[in-house]
Amino acid sequence: MISEMAFQQRLDDLVGQVQTKSRKRTVYADPWSEKRTFPIELGVGYRCVKSNRLSSVGVGKTIEISRHEVDFTTQHSLNPGERIRLSVDWPAMLGNTCPMKLEICGRVVRSEPGRAAIQIARYEFLRPALARTAEHYAR
Repeated sequence: MISEMAFQQRLDDLVGQVQTKSRKRTVYADPWSEKRTFPIELGVGYRCVKSNRLSSVGVGKTIEISRHEVDFTTQHSLNPGERIRLSVDWPAMLGNTCPMKLEICGRVVRSEPGRAAIQIARYEFLRPALARTAEHYAR
């Protein structure tokens, strides 16, 4: 378990990267930056697409997040190479009142029963009205 101060510093690092970008523009991961992983458990919803068809939908929890990858629990076995959209329940609040969502698009790079890792192609922070909830993915 990490201390509250360490968690806040990690959160500030991640959020600070996004705050320097335009709100309307999608933020792309930098593949050349140093690799640091942050163990953090947040609710997620996911949708996988294979051959332009929805192949699986489910919910889970993040295990680790880095600038390049997200490791998370799954309800289904996912196939490496599948395109995926992940909606993360972000702990930061917009105006101290509205929870934020982190929408991530990428591809599955590793998978085992109950767990998968995706490589981040792009990500974007969304306001609640624009984001999909974990319950939406479970439908």
